[in-house]
Amino acid sequence: MNFRHPIILGSSSPRRKFLLHEAGYNFSVISPDVDESYPEDFPAEKVPELLSQKKARAIHHSDDSLVITADTIVILKTKF
Repeated sequence: MNFRHPIILGSSSPRRKFLLHEAGYNFSVISPDVDESYPEDFPAEKVPELLSQKKARAIHHSDDSLVITADTIVILKTKF
């Protein structure tokens, strides 16, 4: 599927590549090299958003590109 703007997947995740491919989108992949650290007291539920924003800012792209980034965390009881 062609989109009006170039799509850039800012992730090396095989699952995210698979999902976009299966949805029929044409896209390129750029795996940003970012520091994925965050403050120790940072709220766990906000960590994926913070890391996704870091990845998006690290990708050099044209203004008309759609950049897709994501991140996940696993929380077991109160530890992540």
